[in-house]
Amino acid sequence: MCGNYSHKPCDCDAATKWLVKASAESENVLWISANTKACPKCKKNIEKNHGCNHMQCVQCKWDFCWVCLGEWKEHGSATGGYYKCNLYENKKKDNSFSEEEAKRENAKNELQRYMWYYERYANHERSMKLAEKLKPVIKTKVM
Repeated sequence: MCGNYSHKPCDCDAATKWLVKASAESENVLWISANTKACPKCKKNIEKNHGCNHMQCVQCKWDFCWVCLGEWKEHGSATGGYYKCNLYENKKKDNSFSEEEAKRENAKNELQRYMWYYERYANHERSMKLAEKLKPVIKTKVM
């Protein structure tokens, strides 16, 4: 017995590994790699949380496309405008996008998978705590 809450059908080793993963900083690193990109010019990490694909680095003031990381002045209505990048789509079709982009896509997929399991884990944990609070109330009503 590991001393943790009941975790059937999972064995103790897997439950302990999950608890470490759920509380570790490694998921922060995974989130950063999935949701930020380095400026193509100065390599400062940038997060895009809204708006169009036109980005300007706060450090070096370089204008670039968030999707393909190409120079922004090469973009326009012929390349998809502000909200779509045909240059990236063409690279994706040809499988010629960078290794860094492939790693980012893998990190996003791994993060989505982790979040799917973590949400269920957190809901079960909240449910268990609520059940513990209700246990004395139920005992008094049954008697």
